[in-house]
Amino acid sequence: MSRHAALPEGETAHIPTGMPQTVHFDGTDDGVEAFIRCVLSSPCCMAVVPMQDVLHLGSEARMNLPGTIGGNWAWRMKPGAATEDVARHLREMNQEYQRV
Repeated sequence: MSRHAALPEGETAHIPTGMPQTVHFDGTDDGVEAFIRCVLSSPCCMAVVPMQDVLHLGSEARMNLPGTIGGNWAWRMKPGAATEDVARHLREMNQEYQRV
């Protein structure tokens, strides 16, 4: 099943030429990767993607758990987690969506 999220007519004026106006997710792709691409394709001037998502970490890397007291905001990226391959892939995606 394919899903497309298109911008409403008239809301594309802020999108740089060549930037996609739809994000395709067919269910077989990596959902995290589709989410990151959706964020980067946004017409907003700033896109924030948590490193936990960039590194494809699971629930053990949650930043916080709403409704709990204590233990929140304690996650820290391990030294060396952002490898050259991770950095290259993140840069390529940012270039693809004209963010660098």
